[in-house]
Amino acid sequence: MAYWSENNHNKTIRFLRKNGNIIHEFKHSKKKEVSDILDDLYKTRSKRTVKEVLEIILQKEIIVSKNLEDFIIRINQDPTELDPEVQERIVKDKSFYESFISLSYNEILNFWKHIQNETVFSTKHGTKGDEYRNVLTVIDDTEWKQEYNFNNFFSNSDEKPERALRTRNLFYVECSRAKENLVVFMLSKIDDKALVNIKKWFGEDHVIDIESFLLI
Repeated sequence: MAYWSENNHNKTIRFLRKNGNIIHEFKHSKKKEVSDILDDLYKTRSKRTVKEVLEIILQKEIIVSKNLEDFIIRINQDPTELDPEVQERIVKDKSFYESFISLSYNEILNFWKHIQNETVFSTKHGTKGDEYRNVLTVIDDTEWKQEYNFNNFFSNSDEKPERALRTRNLFYVECSRAKENLVVFMLSKIDDKALVNIKKWFGEDHVIDIESFLLI
């Protein structure tokens, strides 16, 4: 919808021809029909769920995806006769898919704005070279464990020197963006050794357990 919202009809047509079956010819009546569909979808998508938007896209053949069709068939098959590992994967994939399509499509729009740097938020890598008066940086070791591990970095216990160096460099980037105020919000758990070092670096009075803080 980005091309459509920019009134870039040429790119919209090329995209639709490449990825869907909604456009086969340049008849005026067909172009008017497609225009009405896209206009309605653009205006109402923020009020719909992902499932509702996806149903329109697939029913109108705005996008045709064999991979998506195969995925939906796979997660809806009876898993009881399959290998246990395959069963587990299908159950997880189906749970993820159902959770995803139940989201408000507005969340997808907000995520798109985020990755396009159209919000006040940014990725840690995306802020390199920038400075801000106030910075809130969020750390979470539950993702990208192979690339970064902040708990091990704080506790100086990472057995992989390359990962420790990457983590240190990234932590430097995110902390050095702040000109006046910095808040480091750690979502994942940290061990006692890491906590001791964190208190040394930032000062014990500046390290707060968020659960205890909320109870005050």
